[in-house]
Amino acid sequence: MCLSCTLELALRAPVPPLDPRVRFSLAQSQRVLTPSTPVGAAIGGLVILALAVLVVVLIAACAWFYQRRRGRLEEARELEGQLSAAFLRDPRLAGVVLKPTVRIPLSPEKPTSILIEGSISTLELRTVVLQIAREATKYSEEETVLEDRLTVRPTVPPVAA
Repeated sequence: MCLSCTLELALRAPVPPLDPRVRFSLAQSQRVLTPSTPVGAAIGGLVILALAVLVVVLIAACAWFYQRRRGRLEEARELEGQLSAAFLRDPRLAGVVLKPTVRIPLSPEKPTSILIEGSISTLELRTVVLQIAREATKYSEEETVLEDRLTVRPTVPPVAA
């Protein structure tokens, strides 16, 4: 068989269709339709869709958690500022350094904890500090737990030379 005959036979042969669903057989010269989408591709598409939805839900949950935590931290800083201002307003606590630390949990069932640190000169000042802290937090809707880490260090009067 010569080259021109082979080329002539190749040119006369029917062109396979471009549709991937249609399979063409040269021997039978007829079209055979195959299923339009394989089952594996459909399952793969559903898995990808489910993963995309899961990622979106996780991102939304993380954003909600972050906003809630940030709001609680802002509330805690505001309460710390109120307590510090209340301590500074009382003339009995002049010259005393007190540091309130507020922890507001994310769960509304748990109480807010207030830790007060510092050094005071007498035991009477301890009751004053705790009373001021109770008054500053009495309008709070949440339950609060006061914890004092106040140390009593009586001041020694200066000795005249």
